[in-house]
Amino acid sequence: MLPDPALGKQLELLAESFGYRQYRDAASARKDDQVVRKCAAELLAEAADHLSRKAEEFARLRIPPSTREQPFPPAGLLALHHDLVALKDAYSGVAAWIRALPFPDRPRMPRGDSQYDGTLLQFDGKLLSLARTAQAAVQDVEVAAWTGERQGPLRDALQKVEAVAKERQAYLSERGLP
Repeated sequence: MLPDPALGKQLELLAESFGYRQYRDAASARKDDQVVRKCAAELLAEAADHLSRKAEEFARLRIPPSTREQPFPPAGLLALHHDLVALKDAYSGVAAWIRALPFPDRPRMPRGDSQYDGTLLQFDGKLLSLARTAQAAVQDVEVAAWTGERQGPLRDALQKVEAVAKERQAYLSERGLP
């Protein structure tokens, strides 16, 4: 199924500002792939950076300093802090993985295959949209209200990004690209 023409035009205009040319030929395919992956990875890296700042803020504001009477912080608070750090690491890991996905030296581009171009545009639009959604979800993290229950939706958002990146990579691999 081809993407909605209006959505396709919006993605085209947005992506052209980054040098994206919609896989017009083999020479531009590598560059187009790198632009899309770079944008998605940067969104996830920003989310990871935000989570890192929130983890530091959590440690500073919610974990009490050690005292003679209480030498160890409460285990529940340490677990919540660990959840934030693990979530940050997951976002960083997926961002690095997306950025490092392989692309072949000599891609074989089908000539005039509009479904191929449309499918790639659809994957690209979905990948960028889900990366934006994941990044926006992370922006809502509040240290004072962090209980760990928000971790599930944040991980789900990240898993959706990862799943689309894997589907996109599999699609390209089927066609002899990466």
